[in-house]
Amino acid sequence: MVKKLETIDIKILECLDQYGPRNLSLIARNLGIPRDTVEYRLERMSTLFSLHPTAVVRASKIGMKTALLFVSSSPRFKEALIECVKANDYWRYLSQIYGNTEGVLVFYNIPLEHTRNFEGFFYLLKSLKFVKNSKLYWTTGFKTINPTMKWFDPNSGRWILKWKEWINEMALLEPEMPPTFEEPKDYSIEADYIDMFILSRLEINGRVSFKEIAQKLGITPAAVSYHYNKHVLKRGLIKEWNITIRRFEGDSDRFFFFFKFNSEEEMTRFAFSVQDKPFLYGLRRICGENSLIAHLGLPPGEFRMFLQSLSHLIKMGFLQSYDYLLEDYTTALGRTIPYRYFQKGEWKYNHKGHIRELMKITEVQKMIELHVAGQEYFQ
Repeated sequence: MVKKLETIDIKILECLDQYGPRNLSLIARNLGIPRDTVEYRLERMSTLFSLHPTAVVRASKIGMKTALLFVSSSPRFKEALIECVKANDYWRYLSQIYGNTEGVLVFYNIPLEHTRNFEGFFYLLKSLKFVKNSKLYWTTGFKTINPTMKWFDPNSGRWILKWKEWINEMALLEPEMPPTFEEPKDYSIEADYIDMFILSRLEINGRVSFKEIAQKLGITPAAVSYHYNKHVLKRGLIKEWNITIRRFEGDSDRFFFFFKFNSEEEMTRFAFSVQDKPFLYGLRRICGENSLIAHLGLPPGEFRMFLQSLSHLIKMGFLQSYDYLLEDYTTALGRTIPYRYFQKGEWKYNHKGHIRELMKITEVQKMIELHVAGQEYFQ
């Protein structure tokens, strides 16, 4: 018997997005089903469809700005390039990408007062001999696009991509700017070390028990509960919940798309049109621009249809242009917020240490180049 998602599963996923994965009793009451049924359905989706809910931290509430770094090089220097971008230990997500050139795409959370230092790190990185191309963007926070009933077919138990419907829908929207895409007016640190640790665990598993967190911190579960309810929730340190689940049969190709718009209205209309679509995982806005960065997944055979849809949107005036990179998500790496560097109410940012580490990597790379050159000379 083929296992498939059912309507009740999708409704539970929608409630997870709204109420979070720690409010199963509330989800059960809203759906009018027993809590045990919610538990069973979640376990089933975890086993069969890789369901994994995690917290998305509001970076501005912990004094951080988000940066996207793209660096390309020849395949020969791939390993060295990865080590170079990791020399700054505030990286959060790293993935190898393919397009006109091969390289890496990395997201960082940088303490506000050290953004200039990070830009210095970037300019040194881009000056390295083996770096072909590089770009740095400051972005807003990540807006997750979680699964909904939109385009879900109960009969097949999967999502059907309806490209013409999406195009027609665009013209009817009258959206307002989502708060997620507004650049924060204030960056403040509204968390202590315990809060930071709790957030880091919720970024790994949104349903982790307070007992497990308490054991690692050496405090009581009651103390963890207090920090979670009075600090993490009450102060809005969690922006939203990311409900990861396998959305299509087989492996989907994953991409990072860069969309440019002629106006903020066009950008907002586009963002609203995809906020409930199953092919999108999340969106970010490039600060100071009418541009969006989208992380999406497409089943085999749908990529061409998606590009055709984008061409229609350009002709209709809803999109100026786009570019994209293919992601090798099998090599992607992720890290929690760097809570170990949060000491006495502030972030410890070792700029000189990052530079030293970067230079050490490049010196080793020079030795490798000399060794290879010497071998070629004597052959």
